[in-house]
Amino acid sequence: MLCIEYAEIQLGDTVAIIGAGSQALMQVQLANALGAGRVIVFGRSKGRLETALAVGADAAYSTLDIDPVQTIKDLTGGYGADVVIEAAGNPETWQIAPLMARKGGTVVQFSGLPGGTQVSFDATHLHYGEVTMKGVFHLTPRTFEKAVTALATGVVTAKVMIDGEIPLEQVEEGLLRMQRSEVIKLAVIPPRAS
Repeated sequence: MLCIEYAEIQLGDTVAIIGAGSQALMQVQLANALGAGRVIVFGRSKGRLETALAVGADAAYSTLDIDPVQTIKDLTGGYGADVVIEAAGNPETWQIAPLMARKGGTVVQFSGLPGGTQVSFDATHLHYGEVTMKGVFHLTPRTFEKAVTALATGVVTAKVMIDGEIPLEQVEEGLLRMQRSEVIKLAVIPPRAS
């Protein structure tokens, strides 16, 4: 919720989301709830991109097949997105996110990077393009309450992000499957008391 608040999405905005994991899928749903005109997702996993469309993305593109910066420019008549949310968590996506924003646009760097990671930005683009870039981390008690409300009222549907259940004994394999992008999330079922 804090990410979507920092994004300051306005009615009719074009929102580009980089990444197609569970956090990105929640941002798709929230952007739509706030009245975004178009929500466009960029990711690598075809299955996750299909899920992004299922939860309300207007378009979803594989970054393995296209250049996301050029694609968002083409889709917006050369302007770029009003809001760009980086939800993939790698230095390359942090670097291209500002290039996807229109003049005066907002970029929210949502996914973290390992400590000490350095990322270079085109200072001319940031300065003359008047791009606002915000980092967001964690949550507040107020945004946690809003997130619970969004889930309870159906604004955000979590079920589409859970690809199955696994017993506690298979957690390691489940984490590896998520790392390989075979699944989005798995529900862990604890053993029953005997």
